[in-house]
Amino acid sequence: MKRSQILFVASLVANVVLAGIFLLRPSAKAPAASPPTPATHTRAGTTGAAEQRHEALLAALAAGDTATLLAAGVSPEAVHLLAAARAFGRLATLAREQDEPPAAGSTEYWRRARPPSRPPPTREQRAARLAAEREFETTMRQAFGESWSGQRNQERFGFLPSTQQERLRRIERDYEEMRRDLSLDSDGVELAADRQKQLLLDTEMKRDLAAALSPVEREQLELRTSAAASNVLNRYGDVIASEEEFKRLYALQKAFDDRFSNPTNRPQVRTPEENRLRAEAERQLNDEYRTALGDERWGTFPRENDGEYRTLATLATRLNLPATTADQVYRVRDTYSAQSLVINENPALSAADRRTQFIELANRARTELTQQLGPEGAEAYARQAGWLRLLQNGSAFATNSNARRLPPGSARPSSPATVMPPPRPVVSPPVPKS
Repeated sequence: MKRSQILFVASLVANVVLAGIFLLRPSAKAPAASPPTPATHTRAGTTGAAEQRHEALLAALAAGDTATLLAAGVSPEAVHLLAAARAFGRLATLAREQDEPPAAGSTEYWRRARPPSRPPPTREQRAARLAAEREFETTMRQAFGESWSGQRNQERFGFLPSTQQERLRRIERDYEEMRRDLSLDSDGVELAADRQKQLLLDTEMKRDLAAALSPVEREQLELRTSAAASNVLNRYGDVIASEEEFKRLYALQKAFDDRFSNPTNRPQVRTPEENRLRAEAERQLNDEYRTALGDERWGTFPRENDGEYRTLATLATRLNLPATTADQVYRVRDTYSAQSLVINENPALSAADRRTQFIELANRARTELTQQLGPEGAEAYARQAGWLRLLQNGSAFATNSNARRLPPGSARPSSPATVMPPPRPVVSPPVPKS
């Protein structure tokens, strides 16, 4: 379990312990003792029974005996909390023993601290910690239900019955433990054989998850958890009108991902031809998205997720500007983008001339922004307006209004992207006549 999760539960455990102490303390508001009366057999017997129940309760608390605690009248909620606290204590002890390095013990405070490293835990120690983690997760679910904040994958598997959710969680947990063992065995030095083992584990886990699901459940899981689904939701989730529309976009994205998949999840070096093919496929994918969503939604959805647009909306509110200010500034940006592209493709201009004209564009844009946002608003927006910096630095830029001009690898058409000038034709020197 991650240290952050352990720290998260620390306050809970403290509250549980305090609650347990409070329950066992004599009540502070108990009535004053009455004058002593002659003890009777009944009273003595009652007192003895109460003491025995009290001793039994203390013994049950010490041993964590659930049945005895319930029989003693402790509520199931309190029993579950106490069980979670005990499980946390065992887990925290193991984590402290295995994670914290030994004290350096050096008195040379002027030297860089290099505490001695602790040897990696043995397989037996790992097994003990994993067992403690599983016990802790089980007790937390009993105490707080399936959706407790430390529970992984609750949202991913939420559409399935609870028994099926637990089965999938168990599969993922088993493979997570094997991956962790592999990482510890490598000791920070990854070999080609280690990468192959990781790929094999990923493949086997996907196969086991698929085998545990029906065809319909597998499809639903892909629609919720796959990389293609995440790409669609991150880019278009705010404007998708229906599940059917989402499935159409998902199919487009999945076809692209399958074609250009990277099973290793590591940086790849592509050839110029591979870059060209991928860039063309990205443009085609954007065109297909645009057709599926329609021009109106295609033109507006990126703004809601654009930091510049949110800045403009905030400025309009704070400076009491018209509600249409953000859209107006976006139109200004698109206008200057189109002008920069015209300059960029003018073959009669030298590199120096292009740069001069780009800087002039930037100055005109600042003047127009000041007119719309006021001096204070224009200054605040300019600090986040990447397109202004591109012009000021002598570069053309493209936005979603001219997405076909975006360079390869531009993941978000809403963000201004640099556009390089076209290559100049190579003119061969004249061949001297013999």
